[in-house]
This record gives sequence, structure tokens and C-alpha cells, in this order.
Amino acid sequence: MNDSQVAITTDLIIEEYPYFKIDDLKLAFRNAMKGRYGEIYNRLDGSVIMGWLNQYNRERCAKADVISYNEHKVRVQEESGLYYDDYRKQLKVLASHGDKSAQEALRRSDDILSFMKEKKLERLKKQLEEYDCKHKGV
Repeated sequence: MNDSQVAITTDLIIEEYPYFKIDDLKLAFRNAMKGRYGEIYNRLDGSVIMGWLNQYNRERCAKADVISYNEHKVRVQEESGLYYDDYRKQLKVLASHGDKSAQEALRRSDDILSFMKEKKLERLKKQLEEYDCKHKGV
């Protein structure tokens, strides 16, 4: 890469990833040097570097999502103390021991879940039909 290509690539990096820190860039380039983002076949230019950074950014965002979700799960569990699946398991145990209110709650829960599955299936069928309509003429 010549000086102008380096300058253009630098501008593109700053424009595309203004939230990257130096450590992000170091890690992305280190991963690229290890071959984590594929072979470069003796070709190094702005598009190769931007491809590396794109892959790094996707990994970075996925990890951040997982961390954020896990933190959220812990917070929600601390606040409410019970997930819906756990609630249903408790209802099943109580219902199997003859608890009438648990049996009724479980029946209502089953009805709601069944209704939600039907609606989801209807939505997916509609999306598939729309997709088929769009791509039949292609």
C-alpha cells in the first residue's frame, strides 16, 4: 500500500468505526495476522483491512450482546426471581399433586402458548407467501 492508500484506508476506518479504541484495532490486526479472518494471498489493501475490521466488529458486537443479555438475565432474575419456564414447571408439579388452582393456571398457560404459536405460524406463513410472490416474477 502506498501513502495515499494508507491515508484513505485510515479515513475509512475512522468513518466506519469511530467507536473503536486502539485496543480494538490491535486485536483485530493481531487476529488477522493469525489468519483468523482468512488468507490474504500476498494482497494487502484497504478492502482486505476493512473486511478484517468488519469481521472483528461482528464478533465484538456478538460478544457484547451475549454479555449484555447475561447481565440483563441476572438483573431480571434478581428482581422477579422466576422465569416463565420455571413457573410452568412449578405449576406442573403442583397440578400433578391435585392442586386445582395450579391445574387451571397451567391450562390457561397452555392455551396462551398455543395461541401464540398459532399466531407465529400464521405470521411465518404470511411472510413466506410474500416472499414467494416477490420472487416468482424474478
